[in-house]
Amino acid sequence: MKSKSLLTLVLSPILLSGTAFAAYTPVGVTGWTEDIVINNPSPYNESVTSTMDGGYGTPENNTWIEAGTYTRNEGDEFYFNGLVAGTHTSIGPSGAEFVFQNFTGNNALLLESGITQTLSLDSLASYSSLVFIGAAAGGGAAEVTVTLHFSDFTTATFSSPDGIARDWFDSGSTEAAYLVGGRASNKSEEGYTLLFDNNNDAIRLHEYVVDLALADQSKELVSIDVTNSGSGGRVALFAVSGEAIPEPSVALLSGAALLGLGLRRRRN
Repeated sequence: MKSKSLLTLVLSPILLSGTAFAAYTPVGVTGWTEDIVINNPSPYNESVTSTMDGGYGTPENNTWIEAGTYTRNEGDEFYFNGLVAGTHTSIGPSGAEFVFQNFTGNNALLLESGITQTLSLDSLASYSSLVFIGAAAGGGAAEVTVTLHFSDFTTATFSSPDGIARDWFDSGSTEAAYLVGGRASNKSEEGYTLLFDNNNDAIRLHEYVVDLALADQSKELVSIDVTNSGSGGRVALFAVSGEAIPEPSVALLSGAALLGLGLRRRRN
């Protein structure tokens, strides 16, 4: 009888809450449309398809850069603060683990006002919450709308003027996710082999957290529409992470392990 009570005590919260052992981890998606991160080697106009301040198809303007040493316009070798490839942990409230896309290819969504772009999941999964990592340019005119598409053809929509709609120079943000500390400007001088630096501690990425309704947490997520629904500005999205709902079998195995541990302790 006591064992049955212990079983109920251990398994009930796991079965009722799929997030008992969950954490924010990178969500694999396809659909990144732009390369907005300057990286070696030169000519640097060929290292991007668009720029943060210039927009689509404009290589000559301020944009993100992979952290490293480059030749700047003065002719000297200079260390540019910027993005570091790989997996990182958000310094924001979510503490989400996220990963940048390869800086040599399309690595972001870039959204002008009124533009919607879609990311498709590599594998369908259920989530209790999602985190988006990015920032905006344009002085605060941007707003982000996220629409989630589920396998049962229903949707859920979220909007915010904060989070990744915050300007990349918004040093007062409580939603800062990653301190970048610099950007670069790609100019035509010397055949695009020189860069103009702008190391600045204010430059950062922000996070936008959306919590799914309980009814949607059991649904499989298929794709995500991201829209700049503001009156202006430009939004860059670099990464998506999620708090996945464990499969029932995983939850049961976790509960069984806890049950075994509890029984052993009771016998000691």
